[in-house]
Amino acid sequence: MPDQEVLKHALSVLRNLSRYPHLIEVLIDSQGVVEIILWQLLRNKEEGYFIASEVMKKICSHKKGVEMVLRKPPIIKRLHSLVEELTRKANFEKKKPRGMAVRENMERRLREAVELLKLINRSLW
Repeated sequence: MPDQEVLKHALSVLRNLSRYPHLIEVLIDSQGVVEIILWQLLRNKEEGYFIASEVMKKICSHKKGVEMVLRKPPIIKRLHSLVEELTRKANFEKKKPRGMAVRENMERRLREAVELLKLINRSLW
C-alpha cells in the first residue's frame, strides 16, 4: 500500500472517530493530533486535504478543541497563511483560461480553509 493510501486511510479513521462527541475529546487530548491534521491541510494532496479539513472542523466545533487551537498561535498563523495562499491561487486561476475543474477545486479548498478559520474566530466573540 503506497504512503498516500496509508495516510488517507489513517485520516479516514480519524474522521470516523470524530463523528462521536466522546471520541472528539480523546482526539483533542491526544498529543500532536491537531498539528498532524493541520500538516495534512498544508500539504498539496487533494484527498487528504478535504478529510483533514472535515476532522479539523469537527474538532473546532467542540469548545475544548477551539481552546486547544487558540493556545497554539502557530496553528492559527499557518491557517491564515493557507487562506492567503489559496486566495492568491484562486484569483490567479480566475485569470487563466484553464479548465473549470481546477478552478472549482481551488475555490473549494479556499472555502474549507475560510470556514475553519470562522469556526475558530467565532469562539473569540
